[in-house]
Amino acid sequence: CRPHRAATLWLPVGEPLAYSLSGRPALVVLSMGLRHCLDPAAVEAVQAHERAHVRRRHHLLTGMAHVAAAGLGWLPLMRQSPALVATLVELDADACAARVHGRHGLRRALQTLQAAPAPTAALGIGALCTDVRMARLSAPISARPNGFAVAMAAGSTSLLAGGVVMLGVLILWGLVSCPTGLGLP
Repeated sequence: CRPHRAATLWLPVGEPLAYSLSGRPALVVLSMGLRHCLDPAAVEAVQAHERAHVRRRHHLLTGMAHVAAAGLGWLPLMRQSPALVATLVELDADACAARVHGRHGLRRALQTLQAAPAPTAALGIGALCTDVRMARLSAPISARPNGFAVAMAAGSTSLLAGGVVMLGVLILWGLVSCPTGLGLP
């Protein structure tokens, strides 16, 4: 997880904020309030976490999960995929930041920022699955699986399953809606 030099925008507000936005260029948004409530090591860990989202294209993975849920929402796995993928990408970003800056600063940041707001289209550090993330950051290193591998496996499985189901639906739809293809009058 090498650091990605996404542009960082420091907002001049007292509220602690930390999130990333996809796009060209991608953007990491942090607030001055973050510097007031966290020590420098924790701020660096938060910035590394947000840069990991950008570098590892987590916004694309979460977007694909939302598309799968919208298109195949009648399948329970697809309906739940946005929350599952969001959890996995947060765990992966945590793992990247912890490898570079250690787990302690990131844990302090998560404790402080668990209620920090983020725009709907952004991936923010707080609020989502904080208990699971704190437990993972507290676990012995050998007990933790590679977060990116887990995220990719889950994402690939859900997309593959969705693709197979969608292909089946399209074939059936084509057969039903085109009676001349079946030799019917």
